[in-house]
Amino acid sequence: EQVIRDARLEMQRLHPALLDHFGLPAALRHLVEETCRAREIRYTLALDEAFESADGALPIAVYRLVEAMLDEPGLVQFDVRLLSRRGGHEIVTTRRVAPGATARDARRTPALATLRHWLRSLGASWTESGAGEAATVTVRISPAALPDPEQNEAPAG
Repeated sequence: EQVIRDARLEMQRLHPALLDHFGLPAALRHLVEETCRAREIRYTLALDEAFESADGALPIAVYRLVEAMLDEPGLVQFDVRLLSRRGGHEIVTTRRVAPGATARDARRTPALATLRHWLRSLGASWTESGAGEAATVTVRISPAALPDPEQNEAPAG
């Protein structure tokens, strides 16, 4: 039984079921709330429900981005915004670390560097700003980078 429980936990870690059942906003809300509550991190969330319909590799890539950003040593404040606009989608994460600490440079963090390349391969742009105690990563996804919802519909018949 323990092996089965461990396997289920590992499968959940690799691909959270919340993504499939409730969409990206609900999965991120759960991830951020639970992580921040457990580590006593202040947080704000602004999650546009338009992201619920995102499919393919994009939701898991965005989920992994937020997850990696939460893995900041000394994190005291975390903010995430998912915005849906006519020009596409935008994901903005800002993290603040304790006074005297320095936020990691996302370009030099292997997990974030890998995510940056993955998101770019999906057609997203990635920008970083800030230094010292605060750092922001903004990912923009154009409508052209998103799957066409009509291609996912079953043919009428």
